[in-house]
Amino acid sequence: MLSFSCPKCKRFCAVAEDYAGRRVRCTHCHCRFIVPAKQGDKVLPYNEPALPPLPEFYREVFVRSWKILFVKDSLAGLAFCIAMTCFQFFLGNLDYSFTMGGFRPPLIIGWITQFFTLGGLFWYFFQIIGTTVLYPESLPELDIGIGFEYFGALFKSIFLFLNGLLLTAIPGIVIGTILESFGFASLGINLVILILSCLLLTLWLGLFGCDFPIWIVFRVDVLIRILAATLKPYLVIALITEVVFLGWLISLLTFSTIENLSLLEKSLYLAFRIAMVILMLFAMRTIGLYYRHYKPACPWLWDIKNTD
Repeated sequence: MLSFSCPKCKRFCAVAEDYAGRRVRCTHCHCRFIVPAKQGDKVLPYNEPALPPLPEFYREVFVRSWKILFVKDSLAGLAFCIAMTCFQFFLGNLDYSFTMGGFRPPLIIGWITQFFTLGGLFWYFFQIIGTTVLYPESLPELDIGIGFEYFGALFKSIFLFLNGLLLTAIPGIVIGTILESFGFASLGINLVILILSCLLLTLWLGLFGCDFPIWIVFRVDVLIRILAATLKPYLVIALITEVVFLGWLISLLTFSTIENLSLLEKSLYLAFRIAMVILMLFAMRTIGLYYRHYKPACPWLWDIKNTD
């Protein structure tokens, strides 16, 4: 029997001598390591070697992704997102609150609609990212749960998406403030900083969609390694996400209840919003494909998830 301490959590471990030189996993922290050849030898963590990425990444993104959005198994998810978009367009700006004896009950239909529609869309966006890494042949099934599970999924999705936006904005704000303190502030410089900062949105959405622990946002070394190992494909996907997200954000500013809109204008605005949400599905899928194809190139990243 060989006894030793786990190299990560330092828990006592013991295995049969037949396991000498094999890879095993700590039952407490799930750290993988090599069993020492004999008693007293140093225990070495096992690091999965980096492998080439999966082939045909760009073909998957620009050719097959469009087809998969409209296959039979994807239609339920597509209909769900279009329904959420229509509800938001027609009800997201309504306010049926009223004053009763000096008291105004918070019957704000628009806010409630925004919570359910945006929460549902954010939840499905993350589902697309996570499932595309494993099962890239269609959009994910609709399995959001009921009752408290349903509300929890909405709250969590909104929380993660807003955190992704905040984390995206922070580097640009910090850099812009530093440059301004040295007298380098200008509209052009601020615009460039904003565009570069927004490229990080793909990174955060991908990590949250793949269900990585939220504390990973503090591992700057890990984030730099991800970008260094996959810079070119990351920039391609990040630009797609940034442009599509900006268009979708613009589409959210118009509602059917805005005054003086003709029927034709309402129809065009609704068509634009539906088109943008379909593009968002495409963008989320490209993020999932990025993590799927370049997962072999960053095995240490997935070890963080597996040992959480």
